Amino acid sequence: MGVVPTCWGNIILGGASQIISNTEPASGTSQIYQFGFGEDKISIVVLPLFSNINAGTHQFRFKVKTNGGTGELEFGYITDITDASTFVVIEELTISNNSYDSVDAERVIAVPTSVPSTARLAVRNPGTTWAGIYWDDVYWEPISQNSVESVIVTTQENISTEITAEDTTLQLVATITPDDANQNVVWSVEEGLDVVSVDENGLVTANENGIATVRATSTEDDTVFDEIEITVNYENSSDELCEAVDTFLETFEDFTAFPENCWSSDKSAPYADIDTHNDSQVFRFYSFFDASGAIYLVSPEVTTIDGNHVLSFDVAGVEDNALTTTFQVGTLSDNTDFSTFIPAEEAFNPESGTTHTSVPVPANSGHKYVAIKFTPDAMHQAVFVDNIEWKIAASSDKFDKNLVSLYPNPTYDFIHINTELSISNIEVYNNLGQRIFVTNYFNDTIDLSNYPAGIYLVRLQTVDGEMAEYKVIKK
Repeated sequence: MGVVPTCWGNIILGGASQIISNTEPASGTSQIYQFGFGEDKISIVVLPLFSNINAGTHQFRFKVKTNGGTGELEFGYITDITDASTFVVIEELTISNNSYDSVDAERVIAVPTSVPSTARLAVRNPGTTWAGIYWDDVYWEPISQNSVESVIVTTQENISTEITAEDTTLQLVATITPDDANQNVVWSVEEGLDVVSVDENGLVTANENGIATVRATSTEDDTVFDEIEITVNYENSSDELCEAVDTFLETFEDFTAFPENCWSSDKSAPYADIDTHNDSQVFRFYSFFDASGAIYLVSPEVTTIDGNHVLSFDVAGVEDNALTTTFQVGTLSDNTDFSTFIPAEEAFNPESGTTHTSVPVPANSGHKYVAIKFTPDAMHQAVFVDNIEWKIAASSDKFDKNLVSLYPNPTYDFIHINTELSISNIEVYNNLGQRIFVTNYFNDTIDLSNYPAGIYLVRLQTVDGEMAEYKVIKK
């Protein structure tokens, strides 16, 4: 026969055991012990009658452990303390700790308001494991009702509140004080409904240029809220300011932010951003808290996705945890619709200090942008790229570059060409892929004195139609 405290009750079925035990209780000298394994070997311990069982103002708290192995208990209520079949489960508990000192020992269970007012709380050992279950330090106590004092809204990682790329997002964070108060908030756009939208998790999406005010309001007290001003400004990346180019060489040295200079991405900082690596300004792919979401780096519009061009770039750095990430070169028809991405080659793992040159990128009808797709497989993975070049694919009509020397390189003004080849055409491109100089006859001097510092591409063609390209640095 089972033993329980005064005003408690129990039901023992099928030879199950339930006693008061003094074997290392959580406190005092005694504790409840329940054991039974097998069909219908069930014990139920019934707590005293509570007048506020379904008020929603109190919670059940106790400490529990097993005598070895993993055991199971069921917390619930019973409507007839003489009929085990009237027991209703509120929560099933799996207990694997065998000490009250374990962090898993204490359990807190909410009791729904749907429980009948005349029911009594109860704990049942369903007889499904060999483990014996001890429990002690039982409390029926008020739920903490600490009021919300303040809401503070910031951006995740405290990044800038300015969105500079169309259709990109910005994650907001609401911090509630005190810590044990209800932490739930409702997000809303108070001003600038056309400028941004915000979802239930505080993720802001830019819709058009402008200024918007986003609010987080406590669900506990709608008089407690905070607001943050979001600026959307992506004028510098609008299509009308970006002319299509034939080729490009991008070193990122003149970037002051990202996106800029007609380059774009599906993500904003910190996922896609400009960074410094080995004293050079580079582009950084960073998975942040997204362990699987792809990040696209998209070029300015190009006119030469024709099967005769390749994309080349330096892998400036790969963090140790990012060796299993992948890159893939492809093209898009729309630099805001990344479902239009068509791969040009197989994905590959980036290797620090290497230069990757893609296969000739196939012509795809309507495609106008070249992209590098970065796919992480864990959080906080970073890979850095630099010197991204869109150029004519190497072929048999290339002459030996060693037959020509260009000097001085770097230069402050003039580049001199020394060769015995019969040069018929000279073209010079800036790092945006814009042709700034062309001549259909040989001239042994190129004047760069009126052009800004940067990296330029010099393309030479012989009378036989053979070509070669050279990088020149203008200081």
